Amino acid sequence: MKWFRQAAEKGDSIAQNNIGWLYQNGWGVNKDYAQAMMWYRKAALQGNGKAEVNIASLYAEGRGVTEDYGQAMTWYHKAADQGDAGGQTGIGWLYQNGFGVTQDYSEALTWYLEAADKGDSQAQNNVGWFYEKGRGVTPDYTQAVAWFYRAAEQGNALAQANLGWLYEKGLGVTQDYAKAAALYRKAAEHGNVHAQNDLGRLYLHGFGVKQDESEALNWYRKAADAGNVDAMYNLGRMYESGQGVPKDLKQAKERYSKAAGLGNAEAKARLGLLNGN
Repeated sequence: MKWFRQAAEKGDSIAQNNIGWLYQNGWGVNKDYAQAMMWYRKAALQGNGKAEVNIASLYAEGRGVTEDYGQAMTWYHKAADQGDAGGQTGIGWLYQNGFGVTQDYSEALTWYLEAADKGDSQAQNNVGWFYEKGRGVTPDYTQAVAWFYRAAEQGNALAQANLGWLYEKGLGVTQDYAKAAALYRKAAEHGNVHAQNDLGRLYLHGFGVKQDESEALNWYRKAADAGNVDAMYNLGRMYESGQGVPKDLKQAKERYSKAAGLGNAEAKARLGLLNGN
């Protein structure tokens, strides 16, 4: 922080943006969104595109300021007008979700493609998702695989998880459980809860890995503890049946209850059966 501050006070916009990032995340300082915004603005006044994206994100998420998608769009555009991929991705995200604008998948895809061509892994993953789901474009699993690959190779955990899913299901590629497991593991080790749940499922059934109920339980627990509702249900099933753990109906009910509270219909049904309803 000392060296960043010395440079920032001399007008270095990169240092100013970095100080804002430290305050936003509470790294080495107490988390303080107001301080983060102040330093981002100092950098943005000098045309720092990264700072403009960070300001937009604070407005979009309502951190330290009132949530304001109009302001978010303004600041994303400032960055995008300089060719900043983060700004282009941000605009795409607003159009994809209809935040502050009429939802428009085609417009979102246009912005994502601009950012993706610059190497932005988040945009590359999003383009892959659009092709997988057919949002703003004709569904094309081959294109989805190609874009997920580009993002996954940069270490994007969500893209690794998405690519793993396509390999597991054989969509756009030859079905390959071993590759699916390897991709899920990469994503899971970076904290992606969907991949953790999916990896648990492969271990439970022995798809692409040696069947290991204890390992399945481990990954389900990681995902469930991080809030993944499907993993909560899956963990409940393991406690109910005694797979990889001693049978424990109390634990099963607790897991089902958590999942049911988050809207999981299967968990509600299992909970009803266990309670005799």
